[in-house]
Amino acid sequence: MVRFILTLLAVLVLFASSYAGQMIGIADLRSWLDFSCIDFKVEGICIKHKHGRIKVGIKVSYYLPVAVVEEPPVPYETMLAPLRPALKASEPLVSQLVSKIPMLSGSPYEFGGNIEGVEDTYYREVHIFSSPVLANPALSLLTAVCDRPDFSFFVWFSETDPIEWRLGLKDYLKGISSLPAKARSLLSYSTSAELSPESFVSFLKGKLKSFKEELNSFSQRDWKNVDVSFKASLERIDELASKVPDGGWGSKFPHIGYVHDVSSTIAYHLIAVRALDYAFPLKPRWHKDKFQMIYPVKTGCYKIGSDRIKTEAGKMLKGDTPVWIYWYKFKCCVF
Repeated sequence: MVRFILTLLAVLVLFASSYAGQMIGIADLRSWLDFSCIDFKVEGICIKHKHGRIKVGIKVSYYLPVAVVEEPPVPYETMLAPLRPALKASEPLVSQLVSKIPMLSGSPYEFGGNIEGVEDTYYREVHIFSSPVLANPALSLLTAVCDRPDFSFFVWFSETDPIEWRLGLKDYLKGISSLPAKARSLLSYSTSAELSPESFVSFLKGKLKSFKEELNSFSQRDWKNVDVSFKASLERIDELASKVPDGGWGSKFPHIGYVHDVSSTIAYHLIAVRALDYAFPLKPRWHKDKFQMIYPVKTGCYKIGSDRIKTEAGKMLKGDTPVWIYWYKFKCCVF
């Protein structure tokens, strides 16, 4: 009996250590940065007139790692160790919100993503995390830098923003000029926050409390008006989806987690771009900013919206949790 208990404890310890080893920490992120992504360039000179004096500076451009993006196959799961406590604490809070909105009462996968029998349709939740320490190793290599982003931490979980991520409700309703007041109130809900993961749960509690109080005032007629407005706004989807980049990943609009594509790898890339474009302060720009994949495979940087074949090469994504570092291009004059 004693031997059995010791064996069981040994197995549990090994399981726990192997699970912990799968988590990605800040130190891992910093050590996996591909410094060739910085691509520092002097692009010319700048001239500035101030108080009758002429100053001459240099025009520089370079990339910095500004955020980490992941797409777990299971909601509220994560590969990023700093996010795990906040995600687990968010799940019971968000379930209360979802229960109050008829259009969200079903499983997100019932809307078309990742379900058996629906061909070439993909859905993923997305987590975005930014920390000031992420860019420090790259900054230490630069001799001339532009002003840094004015936020220190940033957190966003698509699970906590189902109104947009599952339905694209805010994208669609924005196009209706005569929107009912109750429907208009839904447009103000968002959970992107310039906060640390530790502070995010407190922020989310306050956000959900005020929003639930507002939803409690909705009558059946109000929900009917919202539903009618939403269905009318769906007519705009062709216009939104027509903004396809040259690279062929697809459209940033609408900002939803569902993508229809013959390639799961391209679909997951596009889902990450949509999340950044919707929630992150530094919006991704086609063929300008970069992704560096760090899981399940490690790659160098490649432009957002790159050629489909080049994007897929060496990273066929299926049931994995893809994790990228998002590199943003800065350009300025340094005097």
